Amino acid sequence: METYFQLDGSEAETLFSKTTHHSDNIQARFGNAGDLRLYHDGSNSYIDDTGTGELRIRGSATAITSANGSQYLAYFAGTGAQEVSLYAGNAVKFKTVAAGVKTSYAATSSTDGDAAGDIVYFSETSTTAGRIYYYTSAGAWELADADAVSSASGMLAVALGSGSATHGMLLRGMVTLNHDPGAVGDTLFLSTAVGQATATAPSGSGDIVRVIGYCLHASNGQIYFNPDGAFVEVTAG
Repeated sequence: METYFQLDGSEAETLFSKTTHHSDNIQARFGNAGDLRLYHDGSNSYIDDTGTGELRIRGSATAITSANGSQYLAYFAGTGAQEVSLYAGNAVKFKTVAAGVKTSYAATSSTDGDAAGDIVYFSETSTTAGRIYYYTSAGAWELADADAVSSASGMLAVALGSGSATHGMLLRGMVTLNHDPGAVGDTLFLSTAVGQATATAPSGSGDIVRVIGYCLHASNGQIYFNPDGAFVEVTAG
C-alpha cells in the first residue's frame, strides 16, 4: 500500500507524500479567515494577502530568478548586509549599500537614443532620438544651439525617441547620439550645428562654449552626457 497523505496525531500535523494539484481558480487558503491565498487563474499566478498586517517573506537570503532559475532578477541579502540588488542580463545594475545606493552603467549601443542614466518624462514635444535639446521658458523642448545664450545656457537633455514625455529625455548618463562628435576621450562641447555635440569648442563671436560631456566611441556616437552648469560667451577680439 502506498501512502498519499497521513494524519499524524503525535506530531499534530498532516503529512502529504504526493504533490497536491489545485485546478485553475482553486485557492489554497491559510489563516482563520483565509487571509493568505495562493492560486492560478489560467493566465497568471497570485499570492494574495487579503487580511490585516503585512505579507512578510523571510529567509537568510532571498532571490527572484528567471523561470528556469539560470539568471537573477533581484537578490535580497540576509541579516547583516541587508543589501538589495537588481539585475539586468544577470549583472547587478542597482544595489543598496549602507551609505546609499550604487548604480552600474555600461557604454550604450550604436542605436540612436539608447541610454542609461537620469531620464525625465514631461512636456510632450516631437523630438529626434540622439539629438540635444534645451528646455524653454514656455515649457517645451527645442534643439540646442551654441550660437545663442538663450538656446545653450539652460537645462539640456538628449532625446531618446520621437516624443519627450513618451520616450524620455536624458539629463545625465550614457547615451548614443545620432552623430559622431569626436574621438574616444574627447571633451565635448555644445555645437553651433543645432542639436549636436562637437569636440571643437565654438569660436565665433556670441557663441557659447559649454562642456556637455565626453566621447566614449570613435564612430557610433556613444558619449557620457553631463552638461556643465557654467559656460563662456565668446566675444569679438
